[in-house]
Amino acid sequence: MKLTRFAPLPRGFTLIELVAVLVVIGILTTVAVVALDDDGALDSRALLDHTQAALRYAQKTAMTQQRYVCVAFPSSNSLALSFNFNYSAGPVYACDTALPDPANSSAQYRINSSKAAYSASANFAFDPSGKPVDASGNPTCTTSCRIAVAGEAAPLCIAPQTGRIYLEGNSC
Repeated sequence: MKLTRFAPLPRGFTLIELVAVLVVIGILTTVAVVALDDDGALDSRALLDHTQAALRYAQKTAMTQQRYVCVAFPSSNSLALSFNFNYSAGPVYACDTALPDPANSSAQYRINSSKAAYSASANFAFDPSGKPVDASGNPTCTTSCRIAVAGEAAPLCIAPQTGRIYLEGNSC
């Protein structure tokens, strides 16, 4: 009886299969890089989140220390917090002292963004009860205050009666 040899089975991938896989990986990588390269939306959201945290910090400081805490927008891409060190019942407020940064007590609490900007903002203060007021001590808004960041659909809102800081749809 004669033994027959079987032909060896091909092992591995063909050159065409390898090239096809490399082309698909290249296309997917290009699409992913383009999609992840848009930092504008991330920068806008980061500015909005940092602003919300800063406003809550200012409000809590106003209520715990029973002082006016001012929120100022020195430029379209920055926010600074200060407070009235010599608060008395007489004048409404004169924010003459920088509010310290919780992480670095020798520095002023400030937000600066090089890529995102505020599109609608006005200086105001939190009174000792945590409500937003203008320089005369009057409520700053009749329904709610808005702080908008360019590129973000939802503005930050501050309810004038309670001082609640929240994100809300397209309007407050």
